[in-house]
Amino acid sequence: MEKLFSTMYLTVSEDGPNVLRDYHGKLSPGGQFKIDETKKVLVAGGFPNLTPDSGIPLSPTLQLNRDMTSCSDTAMHLIAEAEHLRQQNQHYHSYLIEPDYRICVVADDPSSLDTFIENYGGILEIEPLLMADSHPNYSTASELHFEQKGSECLVSYRKRSPLKKELCTYCGACGESCPEQCISPQLFIDFNKCSFCKECEKVCEINAIDISGVEEIVLQAPAVLLLDDVKIELPENSSSIFREDQLPEYFKTLYSAEIKEVVCHNNSICQYSGKLDAGCSRCIDSCPYGAITKGESGISVDHLLCEECGNCVSVCPTGAMQNGYLADNTLLHYLKTLAIPQGAELVLGSEEELHTLWWYSRNSKNDNVFYMEYSSLRFLSRYHLLLFFVSGFSKVTLLIEESPRNAFLLREVTKANAIVSGLFDITFAQISAPSEFAATAIEESLHPLPTLLAVEDFTNRRAALAQILSHLITLAGKPLINDKFDKDFLSLSCEEKGCTHCFACLSECKTRALQTDEEQLSLTYQAGFCVGCGVCVKVCPENVLSLGSSSIIDQQYFSRVNLAQAEPARCRECGKVYGSKKSLEKVLHILSAKETVDVTHFEYCSDCRVIKLFEAHES
Repeated sequence: MEKLFSTMYLTVSEDGPNVLRDYHGKLSPGGQFKIDETKKVLVAGGFPNLTPDSGIPLSPTLQLNRDMTSCSDTAMHLIAEAEHLRQQNQHYHSYLIEPDYRICVVADDPSSLDTFIENYGGILEIEPLLMADSHPNYSTASELHFEQKGSECLVSYRKRSPLKKELCTYCGACGESCPEQCISPQLFIDFNKCSFCKECEKVCEINAIDISGVEEIVLQAPAVLLLDDVKIELPENSSSIFREDQLPEYFKTLYSAEIKEVVCHNNSICQYSGKLDAGCSRCIDSCPYGAITKGESGISVDHLLCEECGNCVSVCPTGAMQNGYLADNTLLHYLKTLAIPQGAELVLGSEEELHTLWWYSRNSKNDNVFYMEYSSLRFLSRYHLLLFFVSGFSKVTLLIEESPRNAFLLREVTKANAIVSGLFDITFAQISAPSEFAATAIEESLHPLPTLLAVEDFTNRRAALAQILSHLITLAGKPLINDKFDKDFLSLSCEEKGCTHCFACLSECKTRALQTDEEQLSLTYQAGFCVGCGVCVKVCPENVLSLGSSSIIDQQYFSRVNLAQAEPARCRECGKVYGSKKSLEKVLHILSAKETVDVTHFEYCSDCRVIKLFEAHES
């Protein structure tokens, strides 16, 4: 009997739930994967990189769990549904970019520019600059400066601009008056000859000539080429600047490419404040490619520079940085869709690693193991690892090498293990080189948690992590000692007497660690939601807020407490609370020195104040 490729696929049914079917057929690597099915195929087991043009969503997760575990038919159906959910909820922009042929070429010798333009002018859009000499066809640049901005280079310089051509009438007086004959009929002034006698200025009746005139120029180009061994200081990041002997390397950058904006940023939960230039900047600090920058509008990602290493997503405490292949909220629903065997081992790996594992071990069955494809393990954070733990997996194995390039992931694994070991004296997450991995059979019902946790829908990562930590601390029956977590667990304090309840601190707290009860005029705080960004401390006009480390993490850490409470100021007319008495007294004290201000209007809320002013005007 001919041996064939075997898998499963999920298809729609006419009048009921989706149906999971078996498939046996030929598979040609590099070709199309076709299933003879009249109904729409939602997802099938397989490897996308093996058959990239299949037109069917392929799942390594479905393939490995079919061939390498003892999952029941019901469990396999739920895996297929979860994989379909994952495929449906991949959110990222994808587009094709064409090569940009603009280039700024800098040389000392005009003949070098002539030769380069003759050779490449038909291919490239060249902006030529001279560093020395003078030439009618090229600008001579002084005070030349380069700055790498994203994937492009800003070129700023000064050039001589002695003639205002829009004013010139071409009367010829300047050429005739020049003793050195350095003004050509094309109105080019050769400064190699010019003595700056200014005779041309004197004879120009319309003041079109300023022999000392200069112009500030700033141009932006995707690349800069330095000819003639030009001596100039380069910026620390000079990835867009090439020397003459690097011309082949430059030409390698000219190609069409598909850009996938997989790393997504959600400013609504980001704790960096652009207008204050303050707050969390862990994503920027973690990016080795300079793809993440900050500005007045907040954090932005240059997807031309982004290599999808995952560092920024891993270190982001709020989840503002997301993995477009598998966002946090999608992962929550994914895990809830599965029927996770009690105490199972979760094996996470890229498609490449899982494909290799399947190729050499596809007939090795392992009970109580779940294989899951994860595009890049470096997207994972301690939150994700702890989520797997409280969802039912007693062991999490990451198929990845322990290398410096994986330092951020290794740190997150260490922190997640420190939390669990600090509470239950066990280590649950491990790194395994793919070539050394061997799944271990785990008996059922050995998960250390007597009660698992279904985390609520995702609002921000810190709030979800707070749910998990609170659950773990409750089950452990003891607090977590904060001796291994640096600045991971901070707490905010307030000098209540100095607080005027202006609530400026609330405007930038997007994790809702700080909240207010407007009726009671209380400022409340939940430390478990706080990422320690420090923006609230920076904006407090009274300087009464301060951040410090919490040595013990217990249930109190996840409870909302009052930081400050004030006596409310109520409108004399309608009784509405419109501020605190303390802040009102402060305003009235300042205004009392101004004789022209009627302070009685400030005893009313904004609505009643308008009515009172109108009534006073009418009377």
